[in-house]
Amino acid sequence: MVEELHKIEEEYRKYRDIFFGSDVKYYEKLAKLSYRILKLRYKDDKKIKEFAEINEEVHL
Repeated sequence: MVEELHKIEEEYRKYRDIFFGSDVKYYEKLAKLSYRILKLRYKDDKKIKEFAEINEEVHL
C-alpha cells in the first residue's frame, strides 16, 4: 500500500511539472511556509482547517 502511494505521488509530481512547470513548486513552498506561520501564530483550529481546505482547492 505504501509503495502504491509513493507511485501515485511520483506520477502526480511528474504531471504537475509537465503541465504547470516550476511555478507550482514555488507556490507550494510559500503555502507550506504560511501554513507553518499560521499554525505557530494562531492556535485556532478553525483557521488552520480553512487554510488547509483552500490549499487543497488550489492544488486541484
